[in-house]
Amino acid sequence: MRLSKGFWIWGGFNKEENIYLNSIKDKVNNIFESPYFSNHITIAGPYSEMDIEFLESIKLYCKNNPPLRLDVIGYKCKNEKYQSFYISIKNSSKINQLRGNLFALKKFPIDRHFEPHISLAYGNHDLILKKKLIKKLPNLVISFNLSNLLIAKVDESINKWEIINKFDFAKS
Repeated sequence: MRLSKGFWIWGGFNKEENIYLNSIKDKVNNIFESPYFSNHITIAGPYSEMDIEFLESIKLYCKNNPPLRLDVIGYKCKNEKYQSFYISIKNSSKINQLRGNLFALKKFPIDRHFEPHISLAYGNHDLILKKKLIKKLPNLVISFNLSNLLIAKVDESINKWEIINKFDFAKS
């Protein structure tokens, strides 16, 4: 069963990439109603709590590691509320290493079917309409840089995703 309240570690993007992603999300949200959430790629979680020691460990990890390059596969959609409409990201060894390093700091339920993605809309939307919309959206860039790790406090029962901490990766 999915934990609807808790904390997640998300990957975040720089200002320019957020502007780019928002321009695409705006086009998607003109067609599909979706609750608001910040641009992100889910990296780890859920955690029932976030203690200071764990937050300090994440901060130190980011301080000592460069940003990650995320290779884009393309637009995708499913009949799943939290993977309704998204940008699929290649499941690389670097992103799995990041997940493994975070798991070593504090265990979380590892999903063996991890499918990295940047959500553009949440909700139960018509699959045929989603596939038609994909054809109308702009071509995607070939990659994004994971610039930081974000700690998100989540309460899905009220559609609330609040970023409570941000840790920038080291400048490369």
